Amino acid sequence: MIMRKKKDKRKKQIFILILIAVIAVFAAAVIYNRYLQNKTEGGEAADSGIDFPYTSEDGNLQITALIQFTGPNVDAENADGEDIAGLQIRNISDRYLDEAEIKVRIDDETEYSFLVRDLPAGSETVAFELAGQSYNGQAVCREIECTAQMTDTSIREDAVQITADGSKLIITNIAEQQIDNAVVIYRCTTGDSYIGGISYEIPVSGLAAGESLEYEDSECLLGTPEAVGVEID
Repeated sequence: MIMRKKKDKRKKQIFILILIAVIAVFAAAVIYNRYLQNKTEGGEAADSGIDFPYTSEDGNLQITALIQFTGPNVDAENADGEDIAGLQIRNISDRYLDEAEIKVRIDDETEYSFLVRDLPAGSETVAFELAGQSYNGQAVCREIECTAQMTDTSIREDAVQITADGSKLIITNIAEQQIDNAVVIYRCTTGDSYIGGISYEIPVSGLAAGESLEYEDSECLLGTPEAVGVEID
């Protein structure tokens, strides 16, 4: 009788352990299923894609946001558009950005293309999608590809003085020699940021020492002109 009671007691203990294990497995399954459901429905466990700000692999550029813009697309020959995809980009290097090509893919496999030229160190611009594709403001960014070329272009304060007066740029030769073959590069600015990935050029030739040239801008539909670089041969 004593042996039978011990065996019955042991069987009861084993049954309780098995029951606890089954309950634990069931609970783990419930938790995992809820996790999968949240991931599928965009809950807390959902994949949020690429987080902003995003720094390019070479460390030169920082992309701070993917945005919408309605109005003239200066990067697509001023074509009017609604909810155009825009990219806020900052040059976080200590060099001048000559040109950058950026591709952004969102979760529906749409690919956006952006081109940025002539962005001085420490400055920011909003570039617009080259084909004017729209962005709904909610799609998740999945991939960013960026190739950038940096140069030592400067404003050449040793040779020229450039001031802005509304839509005019006044270029003065402060060097001792005549400037015969130069280009002044400018962008459109709102004061806080440049507008567009595009830049514009003013050819300068035959500008004698001490003389000035006034250039009336007709490109800046948004903002006013601001010189960002000077190239002198």
